[in-house]
Amino acid sequence: MGKDFKLLFPCFFMDFISVIVAVRNEEDYIQKTLDSLLDQSIEFYEIIVVDGDSEDRTLDIVKEYQRRYPEKIRIFRNSKKRQVFGRNIGIKNSKGNFIVYIDGHTYAEKNWLEALYKTLKNSGSKIAGVGSIHRSPESETFLQKAIDNVLRSFLGGFRSSYRFSDDLREVITAPFVMYRREILEKLDLYDEKMLYGEDFDLNYRINKMGYKILLQPEAVTYYIKRKTLRGFVYQMYKYGKGRAYILKKHPDSFNIFYLSPVLFFLFFFLPFFSFISKIFLYLFIAYYGVFSIAFFLSSLRILFKERDIRLIICILLYFLEYLSYGAGLVYNYIRLTL
Repeated sequence: MGKDFKLLFPCFFMDFISVIVAVRNEEDYIQKTLDSLLDQSIEFYEIIVVDGDSEDRTLDIVKEYQRRYPEKIRIFRNSKKRQVFGRNIGIKNSKGNFIVYIDGHTYAEKNWLEALYKTLKNSGSKIAGVGSIHRSPESETFLQKAIDNVLRSFLGGFRSSYRFSDDLREVITAPFVMYRREILEKLDLYDEKMLYGEDFDLNYRINKMGYKILLQPEAVTYYIKRKTLRGFVYQMYKYGKGRAYILKKHPDSFNIFYLSPVLFFLFFFLPFFSFISKIFLYLFIAYYGVFSIAFFLSSLRILFKERDIRLIICILLYFLEYLSYGAGLVYNYIRLTL
């Protein structure tokens, strides 16, 4: 009865956490996500699942969990489908004074919420949120393992490998952040014009307001990577589109590292202009030559670290990542400018 009362009337208690899970077509992973959320080491939280009109069994699976745990899980519909709308719907219908989100293809360790909560609770009022780190599931396929290693690397992470840090540190952005509710409300929640890159945008606005984000390495999540090359390419393309949204809204967030995939994509077409001048071909050879060496050396490092000769495929993944990320960034930046 005590647990039920706390869940029904969180306003009578000092702190309460709302976990937002905005999903669409996650039938393969949502069960593992919910199982991990229901097995947390603390009790004062609710789970809000916002379904974006899934076309698979996602909603049926979530409803079955709600039937079994009606005091813990609530479900809302996101008719606009995209995640940014789902997260705002979840926040607006939440009861907690602490808000945290997690994706439907991610699951968390037992102390995930506790680690985030204790860090945020014991930090000063200028700490607006505390983020999590990613680790690789043991059940990953060979390709998922290769993708994980590429994204963890300096070249593949575009300098964001801090997401896998072992130290509590201040960062500009982080995945799966627990926020103070009042900070989110000051910012009017997520910007729904940001169809991609909404996480970075929110955290960047938090920083510009004078608040800070911490990364807590004890708050561990397991992010399930794409299973196919096609899925990986499309994901990188979307990330590139997201970066374009961010650069248009926050030009001061520009980093020289973002030029690498842009030039990688644009220089890909230089050989087609070699009939005009050989200089185009020489530029292509020089630029792609330098990056080919860099990709090879980085892949070699991964290969020796993991002791798996098959990881030489990382060279291909680097090429695909830079091309697709660059394509998404260039296309969306031009589209937003015109």
